[in-house]
Amino acid sequence: MATERIYVFKRFERFWHWAQAGLITFMMLTGFEIHGAYKLFGFQKAVGLHTIAAWSLITLWVFAIFWHFTTGEWKQYIPTMQKVDAMIKYYLTGIFTHAPHPFRQTRLRKHNPLQRLAYLFFILVISPLIWFSGWFYLFYGEWKDWGVDRYLSLEWVAFFHTAAAFMMLVFFIAIAALAFSVRVIKQFEKGLVIRLGRYSHTADAGLVFLVPFIDSLIRVDMREQVINVLPQQVITADNVVVTVDAVIYYKVVDPVKAEFEIQNFNFAATTLAQTNLRNLIGDKQLDETLTARDVINTSLREVLDEATNPWGVKVSKVELQKIDPPADITTAMSKQMKAEREKRAAILEAEGIRQSDILKAQGEAQARLLRAEAEAKSIELVAQAAERNFTDRARELKKLEVAQVVLSGNQTKFIIPAGSDIINVLGLDSDNGHSNVVPLRRRAEQ
Repeated sequence: MATERIYVFKRFERFWHWAQAGLITFMMLTGFEIHGAYKLFGFQKAVGLHTIAAWSLITLWVFAIFWHFTTGEWKQYIPTMQKVDAMIKYYLTGIFTHAPHPFRQTRLRKHNPLQRLAYLFFILVISPLIWFSGWFYLFYGEWKDWGVDRYLSLEWVAFFHTAAAFMMLVFFIAIAALAFSVRVIKQFEKGLVIRLGRYSHTADAGLVFLVPFIDSLIRVDMREQVINVLPQQVITADNVVVTVDAVIYYKVVDPVKAEFEIQNFNFAATTLAQTNLRNLIGDKQLDETLTARDVINTSLREVLDEATNPWGVKVSKVELQKIDPPADITTAMSKQMKAEREKRAAILEAEGIRQSDILKAQGEAQARLLRAEAEAKSIELVAQAAERNFTDRARELKKLEVAQVVLSGNQTKFIIPAGSDIINVLGLDSDNGHSNVVPLRRRAEQ
């Protein structure tokens, strides 16, 4: 995730501060050479460079004054006595006892009360003294024309100019020391304050003020980080050489231990991971190694976490990236896998055919059963219909058949009532020409 840097001072202010510091430093360098402290550029060249730097600084100040008044930033330098005693107490004792800073720097309040008083002293005392003395120093040949030669002495002008230069040097060193004593610790960092070579305290995110030239700051990243374990060749239990690499995810939980208990954590963790990878994979067969990634990851993480605990580091995850056997082993494994898949495919095909035949036979048997049940039901229905409609008629038909057989004989005589329907049925009426049918007359009634 990208982080945005927020500046308290605007771009022109930063340019002005750094350009002013550079010009003042260069003027001090050439000024001390003019006074014979050392020889670097030569007297004449030093005077010329000093003059150029002075005019450049005056031009820069004119622009700075114009910018401050047009933007309203001049209000930042208005002196105040509020919290001055707290600031003095902090710089005398609080900075050594880790006391919180009494002033919070913002864009609307850039300078603390002591800084405002220091700038006021610089504007009212140092600047006029050094500029007026420098002006008279530069135009020494014009004193008579100006009528000031009776009131000024070159020795005193040189003295005040040199004194103002030393005061500016002290002021510049103080401001620079104060500026370099302020540190900003980001949200994901912890700051270890080292005082005179010994650990002092841990600073949280935000502004941190250090004792100039005494304290130093070590930043420790508290975010989760990743280490790549370089590929290495490892021999498995069945004497197969494989190439293995991994990644380690870790997070610092104790910045003090992480900084002082181990010199190079990345190198130590990588070496430890490679050693334990050789041990873990060396105890397993090749097939087991290829299928037991989770087991190896868990075992390696537990070993690394236990080993790095005294260093203030928590190993959260270890992942094997690749396990590459030799090319011939890979080819053999591919052939084996292909054969195994073809075998499984043949088995599945045979099993499918068998299941298809079984299902087909079961379907035919069920169809025959259903067909037989349907025929039986049909016969039952026919029998029931015959029972209802043809039983009586079949009985009469049977009687007729019996009668026909009986009547077909020549010696037997039957007496049948003349008005019976059976005569017509048997065709025994006289109209059909049967001579063996003799009608009987009834006796006369007495």
